[in-house]
Amino acid sequence: MAIDNRDHYVRDVTVGEDRCRVRTASALSIPATMRSYAIGALRLLNFTNTADGTRWARDDFHNPLIALGLTV
Repeated sequence: MAIDNRDHYVRDVTVGEDRCRVRTASALSIPATMRSYAIGALRLLNFTNTADGTRWARDDFHNPLIALGLTV
């Protein structure tokens, strides 16, 4: 139950999933998948606070690319 609540809170409050205006079933799965990848990547980078992780990624676009090994 705690894991479910933690994931729901992150998706709803931190990432704003419930504010998404996409309502078509097939189009809804794409943003949801991207949010899942972003949350998973932040957890792989050892961020325990998703809000801190999103600010870190937002402040310098190269931070997540370098951390995930996606730059040359």
